[in-house]
Amino acid sequence: QEYLTEDEMLRLLASPDRSTPEGFMDYITLLVLYSTGIRVGELSNLDIEDIDLKEGWVHIREGKGRDRQIAIPKAALDDLKQYVGLHRKAKTGPLLLNLQGTRLKPWTVARRIRHYSEVAGLQKPVSPHTIRHTFTAHLIQRGGRIEVIAKALGHKTLTETTPYAHADFEDIRKAVSLLSKNITSSSGAKSNEQ
Repeated sequence: QEYLTEDEMLRLLASPDRSTPEGFMDYITLLVLYSTGIRVGELSNLDIEDIDLKEGWVHIREGKGRDRQIAIPKAALDDLKQYVGLHRKAKTGPLLLNLQGTRLKPWTVARRIRHYSEVAGLQKPVSPHTIRHTFTAHLIQRGGRIEVIAKALGHKTLTETTPYAHADFEDIRKAVSLLSKNITSSSGAKSNEQ
């Protein structure tokens, strides 16, 4: 499954014009998707009251006992506070609004993401699911535990998360090189490979 490198994700996040209300909302859309890994439908259904800006949590309401909470990175909290305080100016209701003032729909999010991926000059197709996969891949690359990531994604089993847990050749090379300090060559010298 396709995901963005850290450089590509940074370029995507930098592509909206944050000096305009629409651009800042588009930035928040990308930021929330990337920093929480939620599905586009979950993003569309988010209400302001689902976000605890003081404690740094997003509450995802899925019904049937599958509700979950996801931590918001501290680095994203200030931008979310600014968005809610300056651009939404409300304490309740949908977090993200379209230009007509109604709840932002998933297909609009997908269209805006495609637009910004072109602005960022990305050479691969980018969708809301690509960003969800990017969230997962980056957490795994930084040592996140798969069972914790599965909970954040709202997966019932680790089997659902496994397709996200791929590793490219460079990740494997780095991981395997950690073993080199324990391996003695046939000449008796310890390997210096790192």
